[in-house]
Amino acid sequence: MKISWHGRVVLGVVLATGLLLSGTLFAKDDENTEKNKSAKVVDIGLAKDPIALLEILEKRRADLDEREKWLEVREADLKRLEEKLGKRITALEQLRDAIRADVAQEKDQDDANIKRLAKIYAGMKPKAAASSLMAMDRETAVKALRAVPEKVAAKILSKMDVKEAVQISEALGMPIAQKRANPDTP
Repeated sequence: MKISWHGRVVLGVVLATGLLLSGTLFAKDDENTEKNKSAKVVDIGLAKDPIALLEILEKRRADLDEREKWLEVREADLKRLEEKLGKRITALEQLRDAIRADVAQEKDQDDANIKRLAKIYAGMKPKAAASSLMAMDRETAVKALRAVPEKVAAKILSKMDVKEAVQISEALGMPIAQKRANPDTP
């Protein structure tokens, strides 16, 4: 909006009168740094020239316009970064869901394999099943014995080495009577 010279003088006189009463004007702290663009009170004394006062006000308005443009650019940057971050979050959530699905599928497959293994060991003679289970990974052996009926598991454990049977039984959560009778046995 353009103001005529006469309008500027009138506006300047009105503003000057207000400023003369207060004696202060807000000005920029540091024009060179964007971090220090905070307003502070500056004493302008009794301004007798309304045009000089108007020039000061125009400069302040220009500074505020510049600050507003800078803030608009910063706001646009922040919106762009927010959108980018939102896309990354969405991608990470999709990845997490895919990993969970893969883990669930792998667990289902492991459970099916353990059931199949349990059926195999349940059909074997206890001595052969015991020697096979002692040679296998303890965790897998425990899972397989959990899946077989208790009577079959008891027969298999009875054919195992005592230490191995005790350890597997403890892992199964079934303490052996011999363990209770001899607390010194590891």
